[in-house]
Amino acid sequence: DAAGQMLFVSGVEPGFHGVVELADTLAASEKFQDCAADQWLRYAAGRAAFENLPCLVEQLHGVADDNGGDLRALLTGFVLSDAFRFRQAEDQ
Repeated sequence: DAAGQMLFVSGVEPGFHGVVELADTLAASEKFQDCAADQWLRYAAGRAAFENLPCLVEQLHGVADDNGGDLRALLTGFVLSDAFRFRQAEDQ
């Protein structure tokens, strides 16, 4: 059985049947896009948290939203950011 539902903190997303509907459900979910942006940012930077960079996180969420959740746009926005290109002494 390839049917299911995803449970997020704020409730249950619409159901899906099969991998194509799962992908469509994830792509349409703003919560999933925000989570994916956070996780890619952590992975790309090699840091677990960005408490000192809330503006960057918000900016990258905007980049992802403006580009329909496009991962390439998100990663490009991150590698062009000052936070990626210039590490502060306390981050080393």
